[in-house]
Amino acid sequence: LTSHEQLASLLNRAYFAEINGQADRELQRSTEAAALVADIDDFTASVRDFFDTDVLYFSPDGKKVKSEGGLTVKPDGAFDDVTPEKHRAIVVCGSGAWQRKEAPDITPLLTSAIDKNVLVGAICAGTLTAARAGLFDNRRHTSNGRDWLLKHARDYKGNHLYQNVNDAIFDMGLVSAPSCVLAF
Repeated sequence: LTSHEQLASLLNRAYFAEINGQADRELQRSTEAAALVADIDDFTASVRDFFDTDVLYFSPDGKKVKSEGGLTVKPDGAFDDVTPEKHRAIVVCGSGAWQRKEAPDITPLLTSAIDKNVLVGAICAGTLTAARAGLFDNRRHTSNGRDWLLKHARDYKGNHLYQNVNDAIFDMGLVSAPSCVLAF
């Protein structure tokens, strides 16, 4: 597998550590995934070990954020601090904040990453950022539902490439996953 396919597989199995606070129920499907509930560092450690790289966290303004699941993260910087070519992957995790009208526009960051062959991952509501950036216009993708994308991403034009599946999809440098990935 290429490193992009390996990361897609890892995301597909492991991103459950933070899904709208429902990780405890969802993660009971496998020993590997269940360990992630106990400590988000397990996921970070897996990525660090598997890819021999650091995992950095960013927020809109670089200030601490609290996830919907209750995890508080002290970011390494703000979205504007991210330089795509310095990273192997950029993953946009889900949050109800992406559904709001005042959600940050990270289109330049995502399109720059794709243009520089940096893997982009969009999970759960994070898929809205990819749809708004036009990354779904010419790639197979999935999300939390076709109608949900149409409702929350006004400029979404990838309706014809939407895949109604419960697995992560990798296409042309972009991994997309719904909130209910079932495959481990």
